[in-house]
Amino acid sequence: SFHTEPKSKKPRTATKSLGKDGGSGTCRKYFISGVMLGSKQKLEKHEADLVPQNYRQQIADVIQKKDPQAVIVDPLDALKHRAEQMGHTIDDINASDEAVRDAFTEVIEMVKDCDVIVSNLPEASMGSAIELWEAQKANLQIFTISPMKDNWTIRSVTDHNFLDLVDFEQNLGKQLELG
Repeated sequence: SFHTEPKSKKPRTATKSLGKDGGSGTCRKYFISGVMLGSKQKLEKHEADLVPQNYRQQIADVIQKKDPQAVIVDPLDALKHRAEQMGHTIDDINASDEAVRDAFTEVIEMVKDCDVIVSNLPEASMGSAIELWEAQKANLQIFTISPMKDNWTIRSVTDHNFLDLVDFEQNLGKQLELG
């Protein structure tokens, strides 16, 4: 039977770390998820073919304003760094199914190592849907930013959906459980 009452989530604890002053404190790891390629059918040059990625810095800025000890995990930055370490570009990785599979698997593992995921979804994203699903399985706090408020995937996994980035900036603090 279908449940009409939402399941309660297990509380997530923040990651122990050293504070900025060197003393012990806690910080949360926030994974920034969102549309990269969207519904485009080809990725030939990532700089030209990806949807604009400026939302990533906007989200990071809002998070750090509300949670100054936040650790931001941006999979696009991590992928670029990984490619550089290998002497490659994202475009080089994209040329090999095996490299894409390895990179995507690493991204999904990064999700599981975080405390919170924030997914920007102005349109549907298959990769983000998998990230959100894995975040739910790992018991992360899940925030989505999407006008698709009736989308079943969003409704199934999110703890709170913000309608847009302005809503996110204005109301994230009310949704965070910083204790």
